[in-house]
Amino acid sequence: MSLFSSLPRQPQQWLLVVIITFISISCFFFESSLFNLFGYYHSKIANGEYWRLFTGQFFHANDNHLIMNLLGLWCLWLLHGDYYRYQHYAQLFVIGSLTTALGMFFVSPQIEIYVGLSGILHGIIVWGALQDIKQKHTMGYFLLLATIGKVGYEQTFGASEDVVKLIEMNVAVNAHLFGAIGGGISFFLERIWSKK
Repeated sequence: MSLFSSLPRQPQQWLLVVIITFISISCFFFESSLFNLFGYYHSKIANGEYWRLFTGQFFHANDNHLIMNLLGLWCLWLLHGDYYRYQHYAQLFVIGSLTTALGMFFVSPQIEIYVGLSGILHGIIVWGALQDIKQKHTMGYFLLLATIGKVGYEQTFGASEDVVKLIEMNVAVNAHLFGAIGGGISFFLERIWSKK
């Protein structure tokens, strides 16, 4: 009972996570009818279908990819859900989506199709680590350095072969970089707006 009582239980702390989970599962099961309309296609975005910058990331390569990303989403809720508020989390998710997708679009134009929440997840973890640091929790520094180290390693050496085999497609490591940047941008925008 004490474990449950310590969880972030206010609706503003979990409702958007539930909605993202529901949309991702729905996109997985109805991919055959939805992906052509909402999936990330570089060529279709270039032709003006800009909504795909946001909607494309709800799709996944296979069930392993979906499960891995949703576990990450919920683990981050367990870690930092106390900080989640409707406005802040929605802003974080939208900014993370856009920095991830725009980064992929401009820096990795050779990738025609991109799927997954992993870029956004890197943004959420950076945002949470910065919130920890703001609250003077030492763990935030370790979490931020670990994330920077992981992203730096991927930029230098590429993604883990085990992950590539698990999701049955190449890992878009640039998405992790630009998602992490989005988390930082979101945090600092919050700080600026709160001072106003």
